[in-house]
Amino acid sequence: MNGEDTARQLDDTGLIVGILHSLLPSSTSLTVNEETDLFAVGLDSLKAVEFLLAIEDVYNVVFDLSEINMNSLRHIRTVRSLVASARRDHPGEI
Repeated sequence: MNGEDTARQLDDTGLIVGILHSLLPSSTSLTVNEETDLFAVGLDSLKAVEFLLAIEDVYNVVFDLSEINMNSLRHIRTVRSLVASARRDHPGEI
């Protein structure tokens, strides 16, 4: 992984955490990292839909519904992988 990839990961992580905090104000007092269980900090099914829609808006991507499940939303790392997959599938839309 080169420096540009690392910087993009850090930017993506920060954006995703910011979206999470905006939907779950109680999470702002927690340290959320790549491996934090998002469902344990309060993400439920309704908030998960809002979370995905907000990420699609911020990144100007559309997720493949077949890739979305509890495991793909469990951690910041897995959400970041969803974003990366959407970027690969539709590179001209970003």
